[in-house]
Amino acid sequence: MIRFEKIFLIVIVIIFIGSCDCNCTKIVTIEEEPIIELINAYSIDVDEPSGLDLALDNMSLWTVSDKRSKVYQIDLIGHILKEISVPGTDLEGITLDLDGNTLWVVQESLGELLQVDTLGNEIQRVLIAGVRDGSGGLEGITLNSTNNHLFY
Repeated sequence: MIRFEKIFLIVIVIIFIGSCDCNCTKIVTIEEEPIIELINAYSIDVDEPSGLDLALDNMSLWTVSDKRSKVYQIDLIGHILKEISVPGTDLEGITLDLDGNTLWVVQESLGELLQVDTLGNEIQRVLIAGVRDGSGGLEGITLNSTNNHLFY
């Protein structure tokens, strides 16, 4: 009985592969114009900005300065609304927690996620094992708003 099942499975796989229209050598060229168009560009007064997240008010953004170890809240045209010193270094990414009162910040060289409140007070640090390999580390972070899971 087991031999029959193996033969049947092999026949099904062969039929499936034979029914596929696999033209792997076909080269597809795209001749259309890009669908993304730059509307405006704004300068911001943040040294080495890294990471960007929309604030809960939908009227401002959060970013970090890799050079200054600061978190900035900026308006939609780049004016600084708030500047927060955080107890971290080599900041690379940022995301706002669902409560709107805490931020998660990536510390690349330490391989850590740093959670701070919007005043800059440290809440917790989470070490991410295996990301400090000498060629860089964590580069970004985001939060899934449906289940509160962090992705980095």
